Amino acid sequence: MEIHKAFELISDKLESWVTVLIQMIPNLFVACIVVVVGLFVAKKIRNFLHKKLDSAFPTKTLSSLFITVIYVFLIGIILFAALRILNLDKTITTALAGAGIVGVALAFAFQDIAANFMSGIFLAFRKPFVMNEAIRIKEFEGYVREIRLRVPPYKLTKDKW
Repeated sequence: MEIHKAFELISDKLESWVTVLIQMIPNLFVACIVVVVGLFVAKKIRNFLHKKLDSAFPTKTLSSLFITVIYVFLIGIILFAALRILNLDKTITTALAGAGIVGVALAFAFQDIAANFMSGIFLAFRKPFVMNEAIRIKEFEGYVREIRLRVPPYKLTKDKW
C-alpha cells in the first residue's frame, strides 16, 4: 500500500511538471528569440562602437576595455530579460547573490592578476612610454613594442628582449 502512495505522489508531481512545461513553451520560445536577437544587436553595437570610439580614446587598449565592458553589460541585460520572460525572478536574485559571493572569493584568489590588470590600465592612461622607446627596468633592456592591460602568458627573459 505504501508503494502505491509513493508511486501516486511521484506520478502527480511529474504530471504537474509536464503541465507547467507545456504552459511555458510560448515563453520559452519568446525568451529564445530575445536571446538570439539581443546577441545579434549587442554584436552590432560592439562593432559600431569599435568603429566610432577607437579614435576617441588615447589608446586602442582602453577603447577595447570600454567596449568590452559595454558588451558584457548588454549581454547581462539580455540574459536577465530572458529569465524575466520565463518568470524566473528568484533565479535572477539568487544568481546575483551567488555572483557577489563568487566575486569576493575570486578577488582574493586573483588579486595578483587584478593588480597587474590595474597597472596596465594606469600605463594606458598615463602613457609613460611611447612605442619603440628604449627602456631599462632593473637588468632588462629593450624597446616598447606594445602596452597591454595584462602581461603576456609567457615570461620574458633576457634573451627574448
